[in-house]
Amino acid sequence: ASVDGGLYFDRNTSFGDKSLLQTLEPRLYYLYSDYDEQFDQPDFDSAELTFTYNQLFRETRFSGRDRLDDANQVSVGLTTRFIDNENGRNLFSASVGQIFYFRDRKVRLLALSPPLDESGSEIAGELNFTPNDKIGLRTSLIYDPYSGNMNSGNFQSSYKADNGSIFNLGYSYRRPFTTIDTISNRASTEEASISTYFPVNNKWSVFAAMNYSLEADTSVEDMVGIEYDSCCWTVRLMHLRYYNNVSDQVTDFNDPDLEREHTTQFQFILKGMGGYGDQITDIMRDMIRGFEEREY
Repeated sequence: ASVDGGLYFDRNTSFGDKSLLQTLEPRLYYLYSDYDEQFDQPDFDSAELTFTYNQLFRETRFSGRDRLDDANQVSVGLTTRFIDNENGRNLFSASVGQIFYFRDRKVRLLALSPPLDESGSEIAGELNFTPNDKIGLRTSLIYDPYSGNMNSGNFQSSYKADNGSIFNLGYSYRRPFTTIDTISNRASTEEASISTYFPVNNKWSVFAAMNYSLEADTSVEDMVGIEYDSCCWTVRLMHLRYYNNVSDQVTDFNDPDLEREHTTQFQFILKGMGGYGDQITDIMRDMIRGFEEREY
């Protein structure tokens, strides 16, 4: 069972000569889920979701359905927005929130993992700044009020040109921690990312992306490709390099047996009818923020 509610306040304000509408949006979300022992149930593909502001208002802390979590908690969130009165554009928004737990969470991925007994979650925050149609800046932070540490953060900047070009630049950081459920000690991760989708002309486009580890001083995932697009069909050719590491574990780049995987993929799309090679579209959406398939 869950109950989700909030309030909406607004007022007119201004910044320079720009007329703005400022909102204040408090939100409360209560979630209850009974405990049921699941020690005899295998875990095929479930994992604990990465904690973000949106996680405050989800019905589960797990991905997949191999684990049905127990919960008795309330989430408190607060968002403020500055909206341009002339065109309705959300120029700036800021959100902050936290979960408060009324009981320990006993459901874990592994049977021997102890219950989670914290009285509250980390504090999650987000900032978004979109001054116009072309520029977007976004940052999210996760702060632990009990240890005083900033556990993770990321920053993303994007630029979209009139011809459909996309340029993204990002940075992310996560503090080290130990997780019993994955039987691993996660080291700190610090990565920079860059991606682009660039139309050379009306039919030909090139695209590329790279996630670069600052600790290992090497690219952990990169791809490059070319696209031909007409009124009725699209063809893409992509080459991807990556490390096939275990989920939720940090790659040991000093491992002499570590090998980089390579894959070359081809995609053909008949617009409005389908095609094959859809994995390329999924990879592009994942690695190139803001990319969307053109219908015509």
